[in-house]
Amino acid sequence: MLNPEFTNRQGFMQSLLKGSKFKSINGIGMLKLNNGNVVKCELTNGRTYQQWEGLMVTITNMTEGKLDCTVFRFNDHLKHAPNSHPNARESDGLKIIQHCGWQWYINYPTKPSIKSMLKTIEEHYSFFE
Repeated sequence: MLNPEFTNRQGFMQSLLKGSKFKSINGIGMLKLNNGNVVKCELTNGRTYQQWEGLMVTITNMTEGKLDCTVFRFNDHLKHAPNSHPNARESDGLKIIQHCGWQWYINYPTKPSIKSMLKTIEEHYSFFE
């Protein structure tokens, strides 16, 4: 489980991307591929203001511009940890709500599911390398 006491986006993203190749800069994961393409990974909000429901991965070539932009929704990739909030309902899903602090709202993902999601993102951007 991620540390629920982060007070800023930078710390939260550093924890989320820990173990990946991304470097967290100002709350955005950045990675330069061997061929010069740049991969940017950032939180993407859902339908509600200050509520993040996934990671948007954008791959850019410095001469050709944007090559790809894909959203990896938390609910599609992460599994709930058994120690989620006792008031959580199955319909609550996994999301981050800023006014609750930089932490998961009610449900917390398992570490293996976070690693699996990061592996899926890595497999995705490897096609652009």
